[in-house]
Amino acid sequence: MVSLQLLAANRTKKGYYIRRVKEGLWATFGINRLKPYDENFTREQLKNWKTQENVRKAYNDLYTPIDPNDSNSEMFISMIIKNVFVSTEEQTDKNAVWKQAILEMIFDEEHLSTKIDSDTIDRSSIR
Repeated sequence: MVSLQLLAANRTKKGYYIRRVKEGLWATFGINRLKPYDENFTREQLKNWKTQENVRKAYNDLYTPIDPNDSNSEMFISMIIKNVFVSTEEQTDKNAVWKQAILEMIFDEEHLSTKIDSDTIDRSSIR
């Protein structure tokens, strides 16, 4: 019984962080640069969104400095991590990798579902 409660709590926590990753992505890039996809998009609409030039550019920019003229500038992905995992205790390598898996699914042209959950992430990490 206790293990089912822990599993449910863990799923809730992961769902919270998945939402936070999406929000962090939109906030970091801004709506003018990267318009969020609609949760009700069809597979075709989502494919169209993922193949837009501005979306591909945002994906490519994840690992680049926010200010290319500043050698101390943070990368976009670091900014998203800090937006999602606010406390320094949460900013672990494990959480960063998990968050990166969510971002990869958001931009993956073969993942044509707006739904991203912990099961989907766990299955994709097996590939």
